[in-house]
Parts: sequence; structure tokens; C-alpha cells
Amino acid sequence: MRFSFVVAAIALVLSPIAAFAEDAIGVITRLEGDATASKNGLVRSLEPGSEVFLSEVLSTGPETRLELVLTDDTRIILSDQTIASVADFAFVPAEDRGNAVISLLRGAFRAISGRIADMQDKELVFRTQAATIGIRGTDFFGGYEGRKLGVALLDEGSALSVENDHGSVDLAGQFQVTDVEPGMAPEAAHEWPQWRIEKSRERVAFFSRSFPDFDPLQNRYRRPD
Repeated sequence: MRFSFVVAAIALVLSPIAAFAEDAIGVITRLEGDATASKNGLVRSLEPGSEVFLSEVLSTGPETRLELVLTDDTRIILSDQTIASVADFAFVPAEDRGNAVISLLRGAFRAISGRIADMQDKELVFRTQAATIGIRGTDFFGGYEGRKLGVALLDEGSALSVENDHGSVDLAGQFQVTDVEPGMAPEAAHEWPQWRIEKSRERVAFFSRSFPDFDPLQNRYRRPD
């Protein structure tokens, strides 16, 4: 009886280790505030240097910014009160193929595509409740305002598509945007007013001045004064 109890206790202690024994798909490179990763009922706190694994649900708290870099160098910045997960990921340079499927359940993010975007055989998409965003090598913002999802292309010379069962739209110019609500087709490509561009930038900008932040108005990183 005692032996069985000891074995059960060891199994309980080791279960989180076993749950994350798979290969990591990325690492947290920057974190300001509080964030967690959860999978199979296990929840752990994140910090800079924490590895991230397939299908983990990443959740950020209030006043939080988190940067995740996948193994192909794709960068994803999550705003506060955001829930997201890397639902599928493969990076096989030797076979010139890769794919990444990221799900956004709530909040806002900025994404900068990595090496998968340049591969011959690739799939790089963000899935939301309102639409699916197909990336073709780009830097873009996506975030909810209530029920409405806003998507803004930040990188000149890149493109992405936003589609759902009701329609689709292509964004192919810097600061082109679309808005889409669940159950409705994406709006035609247009431009946001200055205040909304600034608001979107602030939602994914880190608070600390010790790191450069991306300034979409200048299309470059802004270093601290």
C-alpha cells in the first residue's frame, strides 16, 4: 500500500514534466506583466526564456505584453487580456516546407512572419472567430474591438488575405486595413484614421523603454531616447 502511494505521488510530481516533454516550438523572448500557458489541465506561469509547446493556450493578464518567437523566427506579440494558441506547427528546412496555424480567441496581436513565409511548401495562417488571415510574408496587426476584428497590414511590399464563409479581401499596401464581424464578409480594403493606427500600435507596444518598439507610422523600430 505504501509503495503504491509513493508511486502515485511521484507520478503526480512528474506529470507536468511529462506533459511538456515534447519539443518546444518557440520561446518567450520578452514579457512585461503576467502570462500563463495551459495544456491538458496543467497551468504554468511564463517568464522570459520559457519554452512554448504545441497547442498550449497562452493567456496574458492586465497591463501585459508578451513576445513569442517560433523556431522559424516568426515573432508574435500579444497584448493584454489576450488568449491565443499555436494549433499547428512544422518547420522542416531540409525539405523546404513548414506551416504555422495560430488561433486567436481574444485580444490583439502583432505578427512578423519568419522563414516559413519564404518556403516553397508553406501554410501560415491566423484563425479567429471572425475570419482566417492568410499570410504571405508580412508584418501585421490583428485585434478585436468588441465583436469586430480589425486587421492592418504594416509592411510595405507584403500582402495578406482575410476570409470567412461570407467573403474575402486582400490587403496589399502598407496601412491597408479591413474590419470584419462574425457572420459578415470582411469590409473592402481601406485606411484607418490616424487615431486608430496609434491605438493599435499602443496595444502591442511594450511599456519598458529598454527595448525598441515598432512604430508603424515610420515603418521602423523606435529606440528609446
